[in-house]
Amino acid sequence: MSPKPYDCAQDRLDSIFENSKYCGWCQYPFKKLHRAGLCRHCYSIKTELKQRYRNYLIEKARSKTWHDMFISEYELRVAIKMAESAQIEGRSYGELNKRDVSNLDLEHEFGYLSRMVLRRDLYEHGAHLFECFSQSQKRYLLYIIARMLRDFNRRHYCPANE
Repeated sequence: MSPKPYDCAQDRLDSIFENSKYCGWCQYPFKKLHRAGLCRHCYSIKTELKQRYRNYLIEKARSKTWHDMFISEYELRVAIKMAESAQIEGRSYGELNKRDVSNLDLEHEFGYLSRMVLRRDLYEHGAHLFECFSQSQKRYLLYIIARMLRDFNRRHYCPANE
């Protein structure tokens, strides 16, 4: 039996995620925790959600018709969607050093990246391109792509673009 070969990709991922404290919502390991176990980005979303909910309750008590409620209800729905998006981001990209990454996961992420940059999916039906990578190399590839996509989506995401 030969010794297990050195796995540089997995060691690198373990060192990144080893002593990191994650945000409770987005699970981003490179942001410092601000308050309530959340990074500054997620904490501002949480405070905005609370503020919008208070405004909604005030407007609801004050309004006589549904026309009066439209803006406050819309702002509340947007704040709820922002909070849900941050938590979905955490479920999608959290603990990349431990979870199994399939060829299809890589195809989706690389396709999304190519659509952002080139406006077309170069990796459509290209899951076979990632067969030659080991599981730890797939995790490391997904980690690299995830860092770019997370920061881009936080700054530029618009649901109308999809």
